[in-house]
Amino acid sequence: MMGLLKNCKKFVLDMLFKRDYLRSSEEPSDTIWKLPCDKLFRLDIPTYDGSGQAVHPSLLRRPDSPWFMLAFTPYTDTHDDVENPSVLISDTGLDFYEEKKGINPLVGKPEFDHNDDPDLFFRDGKYCILYLETMRPKVQTLYVLESEDRIYWKKQEVCHWDLESTRDFFMLSPKYMEFEGKEFIFYVNRDAKGGYAIECSGLGFTETRKVLVPGLKEYPWHIDIIPSGEAFYMLITTASTLDNNARYSLRIAKSGNLFDWKLAEDFCVEDCYRSSGFVENGILFAYLSKIFLPTYHRKKWKIMLLKKRLDMLRWGN
Repeated sequence: MMGLLKNCKKFVLDMLFKRDYLRSSEEPSDTIWKLPCDKLFRLDIPTYDGSGQAVHPSLLRRPDSPWFMLAFTPYTDTHDDVENPSVLISDTGLDFYEEKKGINPLVGKPEFDHNDDPDLFFRDGKYCILYLETMRPKVQTLYVLESEDRIYWKKQEVCHWDLESTRDFFMLSPKYMEFEGKEFIFYVNRDAKGGYAIECSGLGFTETRKVLVPGLKEYPWHIDIIPSGEAFYMLITTASTLDNNARYSLRIAKSGNLFDWKLAEDFCVEDCYRSSGFVENGILFAYLSKIFLPTYHRKKWKIMLLKKRLDMLRWGN
């Protein structure tokens, strides 16, 4: 009887998802290099709350390292109270695990509201994770976690905003970047008037400039930027509207200098949240936070992998 129920459940899920993805239990490949392009591959991401539901991946693959590192947050049934920065590693890019058992979450839930939007990077010999502590409607704080061994993390404040007095600023999805000897933080600014804009600032947030992506008609929501040789690729999560009925999609843009962008006209992945990845040999390995099982009550989220040949995309003018 249990086997019959399991098979029925599998059939229902397959029908709901129309078999547009591969499961880790079905795919014979033991490495991302052997996966086919243009096919979603569902990853099994262990979360500290046991749900396996996760969003906001930030993938680090250093050129001198054979392994992968993933920062993310759980997002169980779209509840943000478990949305605390977590980190895993992998030898294959497919199977992720805690380097030290019980290390997650790296920080606990704030006094009220939630943590969000981790960004993983390597800087000055240290592993770093930017993340936001959002305590609406009072304050928002950008923190950085630093570690030399990926096990013990030190927390430092980067910047702090009084939301009650700063009505034209609310940060989403910070992204640390280095370019021509300078340090930048890119992010989406959701101001009190309902505007959504990609912006860039130095670490002190004294000078800010808008970052335009010509041809992007949807509202930018979350971003990640992937360096590759002399080019940069921006993964842009967009929202169709600014209400509760918004549909999220993933777009991609290309730049040679971080500020002049061309949008790919034929790249769009539906029902995605903030995504990350890396580029190797002209192939984008995109780790997508994607709605796995939409219901009338709560959405369920999974991190999936998509390979895409960049030379197959049509870039705008």
